[in-house]
Amino acid sequence: MNKSELNLSNLPNDQPVLDLQKSLLTHDLWGKKLLIGVSGGVDSMALLTAMKDLNQYVFVVHVNYGLREADSDLDQELVEQICEFYGYELASFRVSYSREVGNLQAWARSIRYEYFEALRVEEDCDAIVLAHHKDDQVETLIQKIFRASSPQNWIGMKAWDEQRHLLRPWLSITKTDIVAYASSKAVPFREDASNNQTKYNRNWIRNRWKPELDQHFPGWETNILGMQEYAKLLGQYRDHWLGESVSTRKKENNEAISIDQLTTCPVMMQKDLLKAFIEAHSLFNVNEHLSAGVLVEAVKLMEAETGSMVPISDRLVIFRDRDELRLSPSDAFNRPLSGDSAVEFYKASLPMQQLGFSFSLQSFEQVDVALSEQTDLYLNVHAVQWPLRLRAWEAGDRFNPIGMKGHMKISDFLINRKVPRHIKSSYLVLEDGNKKIIAVLYPPQNNNESNHVGIPSEDHKCSIDTIEVMMVTRMES
Repeated sequence: MNKSELNLSNLPNDQPVLDLQKSLLTHDLWGKKLLIGVSGGVDSMALLTAMKDLNQYVFVVHVNYGLREADSDLDQELVEQICEFYGYELASFRVSYSREVGNLQAWARSIRYEYFEALRVEEDCDAIVLAHHKDDQVETLIQKIFRASSPQNWIGMKAWDEQRHLLRPWLSITKTDIVAYASSKAVPFREDASNNQTKYNRNWIRNRWKPELDQHFPGWETNILGMQEYAKLLGQYRDHWLGESVSTRKKENNEAISIDQLTTCPVMMQKDLLKAFIEAHSLFNVNEHLSAGVLVEAVKLMEAETGSMVPISDRLVIFRDRDELRLSPSDAFNRPLSGDSAVEFYKASLPMQQLGFSFSLQSFEQVDVALSEQTDLYLNVHAVQWPLRLRAWEAGDRFNPIGMKGHMKISDFLINRKVPRHIKSSYLVLEDGNKKIIAVLYPPQNNNESNHVGIPSEDHKCSIDTIEVMMVTRMES
């Protein structure tokens, strides 16, 4: 059924179905291929049935954790049977929990979402649709408050999480609404007996705390949900401040945030701003949890020495670089070129390609553009003592940059050029047979150097008397 064929008068007069229909239309998912996680419980089985009522294109995923032995297998069997009856494709997975992985519920949630996302991509689905409802949202917000989450995070679960392709169409209806719909449609489902155990936080809130709150504070759930509006307001203030007051800019594909401007904020705001700063980075996985402990350590970087670093994840680090806090891919931070990677070569070896650079010989007459306009590096071959050695620079290395009198340390040269610490180790040097550095080669990821390949020493620059040159260009990636 497409939008033009939709006839509201033919739809079941059930709130869950109407809310699902509205959500699919609002987010342009009507008639698209959708992935649904179905456990066998009443919520997800009702969602599956509502999809059938609306004649939507669905791919179903079921994860069997094996935690309830035979009951877990019966859950899977029910899901498989209903999918066969409805004519829906299904992928079932069996996984095993080990105490070594830590918190059971966190593990189950993590692995569930990993399967959802992998199958969404593989099956070319437009969204992952989940049966979370109003009661789940209330429990989520309560836990966030008890865990001292920032008020800005009291927003709870999003009805549409575009980054994660997650749709939760039932956040405005209650569990009672869903059960009533399931009953009216004779939806088969299985009850998880562990839902009655209070050892899990959500179950304790649901089974022990909620009944007493209902008695003493009628309407408390509505009040809790109302806090989402305050969270949205705080988020807007924070985003405005980030946009107007904090210097954030792209450098070498990493953002930077000014320490001076952060220090004008209270510590709690500093953590919140750093959280937004980190989560906006392209390498931050939206499925990962940014812990309060990491944020505390990130704030401490403001008082730390340049180069001090805090890992965010396996892929991302935050570190201090002079008067900024910066983000960098983990594998690029302070990555040295090992001694084994140094390359020695002779004139007869040219042309050649090594470590991302191309080396070739040509007559000076072939250089048809003024050297001052060239981005490639040219060296006077007549001044070179072979063999040459391409290597990482080391502490104590010195050279005589073109246009300067006298020598300077490579480390000082990089400081003068304001090269970020995590990029410094990517600079290479060309050393001649007399162990004299004749050029410094720039890494492609440092925008400080524009498109230039490197800088020659004063003794090896080209002049009108130069006959033969060695040209160094950067290899295409």
